Amino acid sequence: METVFDLATPDELTELFSVDNTPLSAEEIAEERRIALEDPDSNLDSLASLYAMRGDRRRADELIALIQDDERRLCAVMMHHEFTG
Repeated sequence: METVFDLATPDELTELFSVDNTPLSAEEIAEERRIALEDPDSNLDSLASLYAMRGDRRRADELIALIQDDERRLCAVMMHHEFTG
């Protein structure tokens, strides 16, 4: 399964996952990668956020539509709007 960690630059990972804009440690990256691999909706949410950050609204919307959990899908839509205005 492709994850955000396969596609994002280190700066993008920092923007997506860091609370204080500090680059993620190897341990933090490993934990986030584990979550992405174990929880498909989390992975889709992260990938959608990455594409939204990059300005690819179409791809972000496609990924959000695949999220199974209704609440998580709604949160992803709201986050998508935050990145794209």
